[in-house]
Amino acid sequence: MLPEEIKAYVEEVAKKLGETDKKPLEQIELLIEHVGKEVVAENLAEAVKIEADGGMMTEDKKRRRTIGGVFFYIIKAKLDPKIRARIFPGYGQNKKHAGKVIAWDERLDYVKPLLEEGEHGGMRFVVMTLHGRPGKVVIEGDSVMTTIAHTHGKTPLPRGVPHPPEDVTLYTVYMGHKQWEGVTESLEKYKSDRLIIEGSIFYDKETETIAILATRVSTKRIDKMAQRDADKANQKEAKPKKGALPPKKQAKQGQQGKVAFPQKPMKPMKPIPQRKPPVDVDIPEGTPPEVAAKLKQLHSAAATLRERIAAMEEKGQSGVNMTKKLLMTTEKQIESLEKQFTK
Repeated sequence: MLPEEIKAYVEEVAKKLGETDKKPLEQIELLIEHVGKEVVAENLAEAVKIEADGGMMTEDKKRRRTIGGVFFYIIKAKLDPKIRARIFPGYGQNKKHAGKVIAWDERLDYVKPLLEEGEHGGMRFVVMTLHGRPGKVVIEGDSVMTTIAHTHGKTPLPRGVPHPPEDVTLYTVYMGHKQWEGVTESLEKYKSDRLIIEGSIFYDKETETIAILATRVSTKRIDKMAQRDADKANQKEAKPKKGALPPKKQAKQGQQGKVAFPQKPMKPMKPIPQRKPPVDVDIPEGTPPEVAAKLKQLHSAAATLRERIAAMEEKGQSGVNMTKKLLMTTEKQIESLEKQFTK
C-alpha cells in the first residue's frame, strides 16, 4: 500500500474503534505495515461483532473493554512474538510475574472511568527529581533555562507498573543564576557528572513540555563529596584515639607452643570521646517525614563542615576553598527545602 492509502485506512479503522490518541493510531499504522490490511480488517470485523454481542470484559471482570481495547486484545494474541514486541513492547509482562500487569494500551479501560467520575484526590504541591546532563543553556539576567529529553523505555520500573512506549518527553528547566553557578564547574570538569534538579512541575501548554521550576540544583558528584566528608567527620568523632590500650608485643618464642609476653604496667585508658549530640533543627510545620529527615542530615553536615573550615583555617591547611564550596552547596539545599514549607 502507498503511504497515502495507509494513512486513509488508519483513519478509517480508528474511526470505527473510536480511537483518537496518537499512540493507538501509530499502532494501527504499524499493524497495517507488518501484517497487512486484510489481517487488520479481519480482526476489526471480529471486534465489531464481539461489541455487538455484548462486548468483552477486562480480565478482572470489573469493567467492559472499549471496542478499541477489544481489537488490540484479540490481534495481539495472534501476532508473531517478534512483530508483537515491536508494536506492543509492554505485552506479556504479566507472564514474568505472579500477578497481572496491564499493558499500556489497556490503561484507558481503567483510567477513563476515573476521569469521568470526577472523584479526584488533591495535593499541596508536586516535587520532581530530575537526573541528567543539560542541553544548550540560555542565561538571561538572573534566570537560566535549558532542556532535557527523557526516553521512558530506558527507565526501570517496579513490578506491576505498565511500561509506556519508548517516546521522548521533553522537559524545560528553569533555574536561578546562583543555582546554576554552583554546578557549572563540576559539570564542565567531569563529563560523567549528572545534574540533580528538584523542583515543582507543571505541564506547559504553550511549549508542550513538562516545566521544572528548580528549588534545588546540585550534581551527583557534589552530593557524593558532601556526604563523604560528613561521614568521615562523624566517624572521626566517634572513633577512640589510638593508644588508649597498649599494643601486645609478642616475645621471642622460647618453647614450642608457648609464647611469653613482657610484663609491663598498662597505661591508664584515656576516655573515649563522646559523639556530639545531633544538631537541633527547627523543622517547618507540615514538612513530610522524609524531607524532615533530609533537612536534619543537611544541617548536621553543614555544622561539621563549619567546624572543619575553622580548624583548617586555624592550622593553615589547604583545601579550605573546596570545603567552603561544599558548605555553600549544603546551605543552598537547606534553604531551598525550607522555603517549600515555610508559610
